[in-house]
Amino acid sequence: MGRVGDIVVGVVLGGVVWIVLNMFLSFMPILGWIISAIAGGYVAGRFGGMAAAVILALLTPLAIGAIGLILMPIFSMFIPAMILGIGLIAIVVGWSIVNLIFVGVGGYVGSKNYKPKE
Repeated sequence: MGRVGDIVVGVVLGGVVWIVLNMFLSFMPILGWIISAIAGGYVAGRFGGMAAAVILALLTPLAIGAIGLILMPIFSMFIPAMILGIGLIAIVVGWSIVNLIFVGVGGYVGSKNYKPKE
């Protein structure tokens, strides 16, 4: 496991790479997202070790869940809250699994080159 500073740097750099690549590759929705997730995971793993890649993979679904919980009262005026909640949970769980796979693959490869600073 890397140092806390390395993990934070890895998560931030991996997140930036993921977002920037996702914007540039948005013309090919699924493939662009997969490429950007793997590249973001690689950068996170390269600079922060495997722990940074796992944290990066889990941050996205947590952010979506938080945004969903904020927007849920607004949407529940039109859609019953129970249906909306079940849908939100399904999206977050599915996205978590997919993120762990693609960011994890990139993070695993990147963490092979990670050397913690002493």
